[in-house]
Amino acid sequence: MQTFKASSERPTLPPFFKRTSVRWGTCVLVLVTALAAVLFSASLPTHAAGVPVTSIGHTSSAEPSIVSDCNGSGPVIAYRGTNGEVYIYYMNKNVNVRTYQDSPYAPAIACYNKKLWYAFWEPVNKVIGVTEAPAASTSGSIYTPYPVSTDSAPVLTTCNGVLYLGWEGTDSSHHLHLMKGVETNADKTITLSATAQAGTGLSLTCFNNQVYVSWITPYINIGVYNPASGSFSSSKMSSDTSDHHPAISITSGNTYSFQVAWKGKGNTYLNTTWYAPTDKKLIGKTYYSSNTTPYSPGLGDNVPIGGKYQGVPVVYTGTDHEIYYGTSFFAVG
Repeated sequence: MQTFKASSERPTLPPFFKRTSVRWGTCVLVLVTALAAVLFSASLPTHAAGVPVTSIGHTSSAEPSIVSDCNGSGPVIAYRGTNGEVYIYYMNKNVNVRTYQDSPYAPAIACYNKKLWYAFWEPVNKVIGVTEAPAASTSGSIYTPYPVSTDSAPVLTTCNGVLYLGWEGTDSSHHLHLMKGVETNADKTITLSATAQAGTGLSLTCFNNQVYVSWITPYINIGVYNPASGSFSSSKMSSDTSDHHPAISITSGNTYSFQVAWKGKGNTYLNTTWYAPTDKKLIGKTYYSSNTTPYSPGLGDNVPIGGKYQGVPVVYTGTDHEIYYGTSFFAVG
């Protein structure tokens, strides 16, 4: 999509128009200016006052993550409370599970083999812990520790029957890393040829048995890792920037395969758009002035429950630290 920039310069008319009367030249100038204004306004991102969201009744000081459904559970949200502890919130049951595990970063959550799993950065032993999500408050789950170095939140996704862990490294270039099979005891780190802005993290999803990765540089980037070939490719999507990683999810049943959401750079507005993997570009954009967050939003996949698509769920921590939940910024199939 072309971008038309506003200009303060007066358009220069060809010699033919300069030789005509002032009235004719003025008319042409008005027409040219009007046409430019139409083209410019058509290229601007769509603005909407906001989408309906409700507070889940809990607060956070980081970005939350969400699973749309896991074996009939309905939406489940993982978040870091304002007290620094990791919580798992089951929306359909209105049950908030306390894990008694502290973390400086937000936890991640994913559905694997019909069970919920979560990952968190454990600061004492400096490991990422991966374990099944408890259904009730616990004194601390036994977890598998992965001794990796990161300065941002870990992420999880399930792809082709395998549970993947992702994180941003602390090397000088801040490379992005994947590890597959973390539901058992993975031992191989996959270092991607992608580097992020320090401390901004990444997000993951799966489509056509490939792992899709989104991050910022600060420009929005989307890449794809093919487990079959071990290849990785990526593209800078647009001139849009952020100071937190974008969220990416599957929009099943829609023309475009993905939805992308991010916090605007220099403001707290939520932005959303489509991503077309065949064209490797973003399609359209909307920003919401009433949906504000100082962190990355979380997106779930548009999954059918009871044979009906539920829409793309969104969750974010507001500027008031309340956690807000809503369903689908865009229409769904």
